Amino acid sequence: MKHPHLQNRATQRTSEAAGRLRERILSLLLESKGPRTAYDLAKAAGATLAYGYAYVGKLEAEGFLEGTKVVRPAELIDYWQSIREKPRVIEFFVPNPVGLLVPTPKAPYASTTYLAESRLHHYLMPVRWDLYVREVDVEDWMTACKHLGGLRGPGNLRLLVGDPWIPENPFETRHGFAPSTGTDPLKWVGDPRLVLDLRTEGALCVEAAELIMKSRGWTRRTRMRKRS
Repeated sequence: MKHPHLQNRATQRTSEAAGRLRERILSLLLESKGPRTAYDLAKAAGATLAYGYAYVGKLEAEGFLEGTKVVRPAELIDYWQSIREKPRVIEFFVPNPVGLLVPTPKAPYASTTYLAESRLHHYLMPVRWDLYVREVDVEDWMTACKHLGGLRGPGNLRLLVGDPWIPENPFETRHGFAPSTGTDPLKWVGDPRLVLDLRTEGALCVEAAELIMKSRGWTRRTRMRKRS
């Protein structure tokens, strides 16, 4: 992951910051395909080492992990959904939303739900574009929407404003857009957050989330270890 949104100890004491750190660590744990230490997780999440070790230890005590290996992925996603921060939503109808992402905008973003799933896993139609953006960039995104003839209100595009770490640390894929100027890669959230957002969206998105979970091996259930 690139450019973690660092926070100091004082900031981490607030409930919002602590919640965001938890979500970052959860996404990193689920995305990891190899050994990863609590030190690595804390550093990538922008947390203090003490916080990283404490939170990983808590998850292990709850039976979700063995060390830093996720052994109960489906249940860990359920837990994540129960503590998920609901982003602030800004809705638009934009006649040609491709213009927002081509050429690649300077402001960071990460796509999710319909757009990301349709480009990466090919189950849903991209009926709406959901983009995580930073609070500091909201005015620029809104101006860009208006320049493309966008109108405010429920439509085909939503700007999701929450933890800036999400758009600052996107994945990139070749499954992007190919205008006459060349191919621009699509930037998207990782599969763990994509699954979370699809499940939150509901309806057919839940089916898409289940297919992703199956492909990633996140659906196997075994007996939970008893809590001490």
